[in-house]
Amino acid sequence: MFYLADSWADMVRQRRGLLGGLVAGLVTNVENMCLRHSDAVVSVTGRLGLAARDTGSRRVVVAENGTDVEIFTPEGPVWASPWDEEVPYFLYAGNYGVVHGASVFAEAAEQLWQQGHVFGLVFMGYGSEHDTLEGVQKRWPGLCALLEPVPPETAASAFRGAKGGLCSVRTMQVTLDARPAKALASLAAGCPLVYAGSGEFADEVRAEQLGLTAPWDPAAVVQLLRAALTQDRSADRSMVLAQYAKSHFDRRQAAAQVVDLFEQFETPKDIQSRGRGQA
Repeated sequence: MFYLADSWADMVRQRRGLLGGLVAGLVTNVENMCLRHSDAVVSVTGRLGLAARDTGSRRVVVAENGTDVEIFTPEGPVWASPWDEEVPYFLYAGNYGVVHGASVFAEAAEQLWQQGHVFGLVFMGYGSEHDTLEGVQKRWPGLCALLEPVPPETAASAFRGAKGGLCSVRTMQVTLDARPAKALASLAAGCPLVYAGSGEFADEVRAEQLGLTAPWDPAAVVQLLRAALTQDRSADRSMVLAQYAKSHFDRRQAAAQVVDLFEQFETPKDIQSRGRGQA
């Protein structure tokens, strides 16, 4: 089975220049070969599912990203932040790779700190932007915390105490239908989103009042963070957000689709019986 969470071929095709074109062709061929020869493909978006079918994949199921609504809830212990309860903080929990562009939050925060705003910025995770984030942390050690990946329970407790859950996706054609898992975890824990990106999920966040959004643009994100400092963080709001996440993003819904897919496969006993029947 092939789990198609992202298409590396799509990502590489976004690179410009001769090298990008050569690498894109190679990666596309390899990815298509894997998809064609997989017994089944589970894709996280309809666009990826359609791409898998176009390569000749035999079984394709679209199971959108979800989150664990039993761990990520508004109820439970609250993380002991480096600032206690005196300073509000924003939390980015998850991968911060090139496609995410999480450093845009750190750069925006630096501008606001220079203007005298006081708030904490916490990154729990890993990714290719680590060096950039580490540079910001070294310049602002009292306001920026850069932590290794943590267990889900710890991330959930940190979301409960955060002023907002940060999530960013660079604006690319291949990310317009993305539904980032870290954003879903934030909402399930009752923490409103601070979302930098465009596309279907950003539209949903605005339409359902799940938090604040802005395009992935450094100047826009400065304004986004400034506005997020005063957004509603009441218990009532947390319960509304968590209920929405439970109704729309429960990962058990996607898991049920995958179970149905597995049940379509022949078991070793089925194969053995079929072999005896042909003998």
